[in-house]
Amino acid sequence: METNLQHTFMASAVKILTKYEFNDVINNILEAQEYYSKKNYQETISNSLLALDNTMKYICISKKWIVSLNSGTKLINIICNSKLIPGYMQTQYTSLSNILKINISSLKKSKPLKPSSDIPEYFAVFALQSTIASIIFLMNAFEDSNKY
Repeated sequence: METNLQHTFMASAVKILTKYEFNDVINNILEAQEYYSKKNYQETISNSLLALDNTMKYICISKKWIVSLNSGTKLINIICNSKLIPGYMQTQYTSLSNILKINISSLKKSKPLKPSSDIPEYFAVFALQSTIASIIFLMNAFEDSNKY
């Protein structure tokens, strides 16, 4: 399901992340892409979520809204409450983040952990592509907010 569009989005994300030296996030999304190409969908999703969380964390730290914080939900709240994302867009962004945060174990049977082959490819590619789009969105909002 990889497309040229996905690579274009990836290049756009890497470009803006490089500009602000968010190197851990770059590594996270590149690793997610690599895991996806190897059909390791569990790690694809895990690295995608980590990239999104790290993006929000670095934005919050750069804006001096926090020093450190690990919870994605709290980071979303901080970003929304700090008006990085306009009020009329907050519901859509929070909904997208909630989709990405679906518990991976819910995709597996209740028996011992199953291989990534039990996670549908379309779910992994959705997580990866949504993460890349969300990172670009957040970084553009971050960059725009620095103009003022």
